[in-house]
Amino acid sequence: YPGQAMWSCGWLRFSKNDMKKKAGDEIFASAIKKLRRTPNGKIMEGVLSTSKSIFTFFINLAEFSPKKEQNSVKMKVPAFGTKLTNFVPPIQAALTVSPGVLEGSVTDAFPTFVPRMRAFDRELKIMQSKAKPKKVRVFA
Repeated sequence: YPGQAMWSCGWLRFSKNDMKKKAGDEIFASAIKKLRRTPNGKIMEGVLSTSKSIFTFFINLAEFSPKKEQNSVKMKVPAFGTKLTNFVPPIQAALTVSPGVLEGSVTDAFPTFVPRMRAFDRELKIMQSKAKPKKVRVFA
């Protein structure tokens, strides 16, 4: 389940610790190599390769600091290397193991259908608290 694992393992590639960063890069390289031989391998290879630019996008949004008291700003959404619809969104419903998997009554560990990301809203909402958290809308 590389689409689900990507979200929990992706942070390793951006660790300040060089050993963790190297381990993250090795995990992703190994997964990409193994996935090339599967039926959906080309798509999953694109997802895992593109995940680095998506994580970078999220990190840049988190580090963004508005120049003045603004409720929202227009942001530039980069072109990602693969379609967003290939990504399992990082929401609880998509990343939670289906009930019945442990008992063997369900064959697929994760839900068979979850909404897919289609696009990011260009408007970034900035909440008016001391920390200035940001809110990004993702269209499904």
